[in-house]
Amino acid sequence: MNKVLIVGLSNTHGGVESVIINFFRHFDKKKTQFDFLTIVDNPSYKDEILANGGEIYRITGRGENAYKFYKECKSFFKNHAHEYSAIWFNTCMLSNLVYLKYAKRYGIKKRIIHAHVSHNIASFFHFLLHCMNKKIVSRYATDFWACDESAAKYTFPRRAINGARSRYRLINNAIDTCRFKYNEESRLKIRSAMGIERNAIVFGHVGRMDSGKNQEFVIEIFSHILRCKANSYLLLVGDGPDLEKLKQYSIDMGIQNNIIFLGRRNDVADILSAMDVFVFPSKYESFGISLLEAECSGLMCYTSDAVPLSACVCDNVERISLTESAEFWANKILNHMLLDQNRLTYSQIIKEKGFDIVHEAHKVQESFITK
Repeated sequence: MNKVLIVGLSNTHGGVESVIINFFRHFDKKKTQFDFLTIVDNPSYKDEILANGGEIYRITGRGENAYKFYKECKSFFKNHAHEYSAIWFNTCMLSNLVYLKYAKRYGIKKRIIHAHVSHNIASFFHFLLHCMNKKIVSRYATDFWACDESAAKYTFPRRAINGARSRYRLINNAIDTCRFKYNEESRLKIRSAMGIERNAIVFGHVGRMDSGKNQEFVIEIFSHILRCKANSYLLLVGDGPDLEKLKQYSIDMGIQNNIIFLGRRNDVADILSAMDVFVFPSKYESFGISLLEAECSGLMCYTSDAVPLSACVCDNVERISLTESAEFWANKILNHMLLDQNRLTYSQIIKEKGFDIVHEAHKVQESFITK
């Protein structure tokens, strides 16, 4: 059986992890076995991967112990590289090319690097490593994939994208459009479970709780909305280092009774159906899965201008500058809210524009096999 090694799964339910697992769920496991190499003890979706025939190999992280990382990484590829026809390396930064280097040294012929962000998300030191490795990544990768053009330009040298022998491809961050289609029954069920009245206006946000996603600003925007629309609630879905800080901020603002922190959830599609408006003021963002899912659910979506235009797939997205105040955002949202639009039509639009996972997964799987 054809086997592919996947690298890039962490222990958080972030955007990259969502992309990987979305594809994994829809690959034909009869044609290809997908194994994972990770540096964490409990990678996201571990039980699901194992239940679907995938193997998970864990090595020590470079930040944990650099000597053990290089030793264990080399040992893994020396002993297992012959089993794989391809390696699919998912990354946000080029600060570490070791996986590709060993994959090449030990004979994995197809070496795919998949870029997921278009900006620096780490320290200045890692950014310097990224800039240096960008110049040499073509020595080790054979194929260059990206979620959008901005991520490609940030991660790959120009010749890898535009060269005569370019193996560059845009891979859509696809989703299950049927699953994220608006569902009235789910809307009523979620609202009932949370004690939210039928006629209340529900604002929402989905994302890792950290400064880059700007949830503190979401809460500030909501505080202004609440002054005009008292019968409103804010649902915050996600986990992360800023969770407790954000809970305290909602208390300090005196609006904690109207904000529901839901943490990490497996029923995000149902929760999106329960919302009316999606607020996504990221400080930096590539092609985010969370926004695409919200669009698919037919929500009115208000994003920052840091979100690339390519991520605004439908006409239910409005970008607002982060230089504007929270009060400006609140007024803009309240003045442009459309609560009576036909939410059922958007999943079909997303599908027709090439973001349905069933179609995309088939194309990606075939590319693992073709030379």
